[in-house]
Amino acid sequence: MTAAPPPSRNDMRMERPRLRMASLFWKVFGLNAAVFIVAGLLLALSPLTVSSPVTLGQATTLVAGIALMLLIDLALLRRSMAPLGELASMMRRVDPLRPGQRVRLAVRDRELCELVGSFNEMLDRLEAERRISALREAQATDAEQRRIAAELHDEIGQRLTVLLLMLANVETDADPEIARRLREARVLTREIVEDLRDVVVRLRPAVLDELGLANALIALTRTIGHQAGAPVETRIAELPREPPPVLSLVIYRIAQEALTNAVRHADGSVIRLVLSQDDNFIRLQVADEGPGLGDGDPQKRGSGLRSMAERALLVGAALRVDSSPTGTVVCLDAPAASS
Repeated sequence: MTAAPPPSRNDMRMERPRLRMASLFWKVFGLNAAVFIVAGLLLALSPLTVSSPVTLGQATTLVAGIALMLLIDLALLRRSMAPLGELASMMRRVDPLRPGQRVRLAVRDRELCELVGSFNEMLDRLEAERRISALREAQATDAEQRRIAAELHDEIGQRLTVLLLMLANVETDADPEIARRLREARVLTREIVEDLRDVVVRLRPAVLDELGLANALIALTRTIGHQAGAPVETRIAELPREPPPVLSLVIYRIAQEALTNAVRHADGSVIRLVLSQDDNFIRLQVADEGPGLGDGDPQKRGSGLRSMAERALLVGAALRVDSSPTGTVVCLDAPAASS
């Protein structure tokens, strides 16, 4: 999946209609008029005459002439209308998850050129509005998840911890049977605390706020590698400055999804995560040497890739996923100034 940069305003003006272009209406009318004029001249200059009643030979000649005229008209109109079919086909191929796609069609009709330019301008507006609304929604969701995660950690988590201490204190003074039951309750409570911590991390990885993106990715690769028993190599360059919160969260979530997919499909091969940054872009790359995504569950694979593509759209990033029997590479190029 790649996202090409949107066309500039100069490009858009180039696609707008020029006054010298012929109108499609007059072009079609001219073609039909030319066919009728040529047919009329041929009838006028030919020795053909029509009597009443019409003879068989005259009727045959008239039918052949009309058929020939219709075939010529059909061929000319088909050629004239071909750009409309091509335009419709290109419109159907535009993918909302691949921003920057624009209709490029060499047309000489004023109406068609106007239609192409208007469609491209509509895509510009839709992509801009979608990105702004999606970014606002992501920021609001992130703020709400922070609040919920903090409440779960500070309120529920602390109360469960106090409950563990109370159970431990009561267990020391209880008889053996009750102590055994209290011990089982304490184990169950501890499992609930661990599950709660997992929920808090899924809502908002606190490691992003505490350690920054680079260290959060290092911790993520270690955790996933340890849990899956798969070797994960990391190469993370020092970032000149910490990315904005939404951008950091998008990169982290895409890395998390890509690593999870790699563990699922890599068959124990080495997984590599690389994070780098230049003056304009932050690049994340997750690669493995497995058999590719073709052996996985298409439904899960499709939802995972779609989720990554939707997250990339939030920050105007370009996402590319290349999969082959020799491995899979997920590459994200995000503008460093995304906010």
